[in-house]
Parts: sequence; structure tokens; C-alpha cells
Amino acid sequence: LNTAELFALTTMGRAALAVTDDPGPLASALEKLRPLLPDVAATIAVEIATVAHLDELRRAVERNITVEIEYFSPAAGSRTLRTIAPRKVFDRLGHWYVSADDSRSGELREFRVDRIESLRDTGVEAAPREDVEAREWFADSVDRVTLRVAPDARWLVEPYPFIERTMLDDGSVEVTLGVSSEHWLGRLLVRGGTSIEVIAGDGARGVRKQTASRILSRYTK
Repeated sequence: LNTAELFALTTMGRAALAVTDDPGPLASALEKLRPLLPDVAATIAVEIATVAHLDELRRAVERNITVEIEYFSPAAGSRTLRTIAPRKVFDRLGHWYVSADDSRSGELREFRVDRIESLRDTGVEAAPREDVEAREWFADSVDRVTLRVAPDARWLVEPYPFIERTMLDDGSVEVTLGVSSEHWLGRLLVRGGTSIEVIAGDGARGVRKQTASRILSRYTK
């Protein structure tokens, strides 16, 4: 490893160390890297910003209760007041999310925790739900989808892990992704429009139309 790689690895390791309850082998590994770093980098400290409402959401999951949240949606540029039943809190690609039953839409939704501007514990017990084992992003995915993505839309899929990927002569890409959230897939397909074509995937071809219909219905009520 060169100095830049050692610095990046150490920084990421210390960031992970700051949020884990069991440092274990990670702390030991970082200590072994320390003598290899320049003096100025060996003393680097990583501070993790506190995420508001994270602890309250975790407690709501443990207690199986609903909470009322004010949620900001950048896409719509608006704030909504919702009552949700949190089912699982997890991190994905650098952000914290809560998977929750949403009273406003009547669906299981994912909310970015840093977009929750206020939270109130209702004390009301949530209805039991047995099919809500929220998965880590693409971990143990129940489905997969193969997409042909035009050059102008490749930026939409490049941030995500892939199972297979083939670059084509015209600059487009065929990519196979694991899908654990139909909601996420629908939004990706709608955003990509005609620049993303579904090549293979059970039920995936209808997801774009269903998602577009749901979005349209919000503006026609």
C-alpha cells in the first residue's frame, strides 16, 4: 500500500470504529497500520456527526410503537406530517434509513433519517408485521434485474454494486443488479425513462408503470 491508500484505509477504519459497539479485531488492525503512516497522518482523528432522531427510531423499533414525523422531500420540495411504524433502522451508502409502515401512503417505505425534521413518540403500539425483514442494500436479494442503460443515464446506476456488467460498443451498459426494494427499482426506472430498458427480471417490467402511476396519482387527487 502507498501512503494515500494507507491514509484512506485508516480513515475509513477509524470512522467504522467510531460507530461500532465491538471494536475487536478492527482496533487491533488499525494499531498495526499506525507505524506505517507518516507522523502527521498517524495522529488523525475521525469525528462522526450525530444523526438526529436515530436513537428514538431504534427505540420505536424495539418497543413496536408508531411515531409522528415531519419529513422533508427534496424531490417535491415540501414537508409532510406522517405517522409511521418503524420496522428497521439501517445504513446504506453513507446515509441512515428507517424502513417503516407509512400511514400516508399505506405502504412500507424507506425514509432517510437526516430528512426527518421532527419526531414525536405517539406511544401507540404498531400493528404486528411478519414480512418486514428489511435487508441490507443488495444483501441476500430476493430478485435480480438486468438493465440496458444508455450513456446519458449510466450515472444513475454507477453508484450501486452490480452482479454482472458488460460495456457495449455504443457506450451503453448492460448491468445486472440485485434488488431488495421494489420501491427503489421503480424510482430508478422512472428517473431513467427511455434511457433504461429492462432486459430480464421477474415482474420488473411492470414496476416502472406502477411507480409512475402512483406518482401521478399524488398530483391528480
